[in-house]
Amino acid sequence: MFSKKAKTLMAIAGMLVLGGCGNNAFDSIADKNSSAANKEAAQMAIDGGNYQTAVDLLKGACPSNVCSDVKTSQQLAAAYMGQAGLNMLDLAKFADQNKSGTTTSFTTITKSLSYTSGSATAIGSALSVLTNTSQTGLTAAQKNDLNTQIGVTAATSAIIQIGSVTGGFNTTTGLPTTSATIPTATATTVANNLITAANALNQITTTGTNTTAQQIYTLNNNIATGGTTCSGTSTSTTATSAQISAGINGYMTACVK
Repeated sequence: MFSKKAKTLMAIAGMLVLGGCGNNAFDSIADKNSSAANKEAAQMAIDGGNYQTAVDLLKGACPSNVCSDVKTSQQLAAAYMGQAGLNMLDLAKFADQNKSGTTTSFTTITKSLSYTSGSATAIGSALSVLTNTSQTGLTAAQKNDLNTQIGVTAATSAIIQIGSVTGGFNTTTGLPTTSATIPTATATTVANNLITAANALNQITTTGTNTTAQQIYTLNNNIATGGTTCSGTSTSTTATSAQISAGINGYMTACVK
């Protein structure tokens, strides 16, 4: 069963797909040539698992992955996330791993993924759409929604980059399918994505402990040790991108098992 926090995040995730808090972005499908009609059709496609159809309907409004509004950005990102094997329920799964504030492990994230060979490209597109979205003029709630989606997408992108080297992950154990050395270029991308995740989640305003952010802080700091530390709880990210990149192979050997 999901915790109260996870159920709340599931509700937020639903709002993200629909285009924001409190309003239905799809007011009419009477005009088949209208933006609203495309969004409605795209939502139907996402609901049916037809992610490429949704992408085709929305990407025209987002040249070079820059959308005209936050609602379109989040919906297009949701379509790309679906292509990558990550659905909105995974947002709740991700949050639920740390309901007591204890450290999440690498494998609790990988077990939430449905990895395919096209996952890296799709999740990269989702992250590009989200990080290109201007937060100017957004309400605090909209910023929280967007930063949550950026944080989880960036963290997932980092893990998928590792999966592109290891042939994916075992769906039961969450462990890499094969043991492989992470190349320097991939390690750098992983590190940059984890820093992006930490920065986005750090911007979420909450009255309680931001445990979702703490999961990424802890993962970043542990990776930076190169496997010297595999557990614990961090309240901030002290590791740099260079330290995370340098430590990833040692962490994979010592801690991901």
